[in-house]
Amino acid sequence: MKKQFLIMISLLLLFISGCQSNKTEAAFSPRKETAIPIILVPGTNATENRFDEFTDDLKISYLHKADALKVTVKKDQTLSYSGKALTSKNHRPFIVIAFEDNSEKGILKQAEWLAIALNDLYEKYHFSTFDAIGHSNGGLVLTNFLEYHSTEIEPHLRKLVTVSTPYNDTDEKDNGSAHDLKKLPKKTNLLQTFIDRKGFIPKSISVLNITGDLKNNHVSDGIVPVNSALAGELIYKGTVSSYSSKIYNGNDTGHSDILSNKHVQTRIIHFLFK
Repeated sequence: MKKQFLIMISLLLLFISGCQSNKTEAAFSPRKETAIPIILVPGTNATENRFDEFTDDLKISYLHKADALKVTVKKDQTLSYSGKALTSKNHRPFIVIAFEDNSEKGILKQAEWLAIALNDLYEKYHFSTFDAIGHSNGGLVLTNFLEYHSTEIEPHLRKLVTVSTPYNDTDEKDNGSAHDLKKLPKKTNLLQTFIDRKGFIPKSISVLNITGDLKNNHVSDGIVPVNSALAGELIYKGTVSSYSSKIYNGNDTGHSDILSNKHVQTRIIHFLFK
């Protein structure tokens, strides 16, 4: 009798332990198939902290109380996680994906690393769709990802925002100031390669392309020529389900400042949440 009692107690303890273990795992790795995270990809030489002010502004101004997770892909393809772990209560979390090698020459490799990070995130959180924002060369990384690696991951991109992205490089002579992309002085190798491979971009996505015009003369945001950013039209328009672009003017539309512009933030929020 005593032996049977001890066996029953042991089984009960194992059951309780198992329940506690499941609770801990659920809190650490929430599964929310209906979640649509917002992936943020910084530009050249920017770190995982590039979007801190932007996400803080959205939390305050638009009451978007979202978790913010940060992932850095190392050169050896290992991942470093920081920030706040995602919970099943959050439907639209922010996830910044940055790269240890954030150099301009590494843009193609960064697209491959982006796919690795997205696959790992999918294994942890099982989201089926995601939206993405790429600032500067982060938009190039996302475009390369769509053209080379989008079929390698389980979740699919729903909406893409590129901000101040130099699709036609940064030389003003190659881009001019004409309000007509048909008059673009030169299509660089970068742009032509994107155009040549645009057939690999998933047709179902929607794209918003934003840039700044610092001096209101259709030249540049101080770094990226206006027409270079607008050349995204030659890649996405007619390729994806919807494409729109918007130029913002004024002192707070410079290359490094544009994500702090309230009109830009409102446009992005409306696009992602409509």
